[in-house]
Amino acid sequence: MDKKRKVYISGQLGNQLLRCFIIIADSLENNYGIEAITVTKCPDYLEQLLELRVETNSQPGDIISEVDHNSEGHVHKLFKYRTRILDEGWVKLKQPESFVRARMCVHMRGMDKKVAPLQWYYKKAKSISDKDTEIYVCTDDKWSKRLLKIWLISTGISGISFTNQDAVRDWFTLLHADTIYCSSSSFPLSTLLFDPDKEVVVCSRKSTNYDYRIETGKIAEFPFIETAMEYCPNLRFED
Repeated sequence: MDKKRKVYISGQLGNQLLRCFIIIADSLENNYGIEAITVTKCPDYLEQLLELRVETNSQPGDIISEVDHNSEGHVHKLFKYRTRILDEGWVKLKQPESFVRARMCVHMRGMDKKVAPLQWYYKKAKSISDKDTEIYVCTDDKWSKRLLKIWLISTGISGISFTNQDAVRDWFTLLHADTIYCSSSSFPLSTLLFDPDKEVVVCSRKSTNYDYRIETGKIAEFPFIETAMEYCPNLRFED
């Protein structure tokens, strides 16, 4: 085995999980050790979520070694070694004492990027409500949350609860849900690392916010989604 390497990653919760798995998968494939995975410039969600066989720490200001979780090669490698990473104990989840459990969840991405229009989330929430199923909506976007809540109440849709948890507990709620409706976001998509058979319904290119498409020229996480579909049978797009 080669000399152990220090690895530096950045990003929020979902990015950290995806990049952590890619790093470990790469170390297994190329037979090198990892001295430490250091999270920089962001809260260390790895420390909150995982028990790792490698050390993690947080040192703001360190040089970042970027890991592109949208690289097709990285995604294939991630899923190739996913089972081994879990079975050999490279990654173990730390279960929080309490979190909301819900079968159907809607995850609204909004604080950093408004990827899907509010109408898309409303349409999905309404379609679930029509089936007489309770829905849990999690989001860090207070403004969109308020508008959606008003919209749903004004149209007589009930059985919907809204998030009042931190990011880690919201992530565990999504992990244990049967179905997630979401825009292209690494936060809900990272639950597929632990449950690749989960039903995850993502806002399609056609329905993605037009202003966001024009602004960025691309849609975040779509390369990851399109490759991950080979390994996740219930991951799909919907208008």
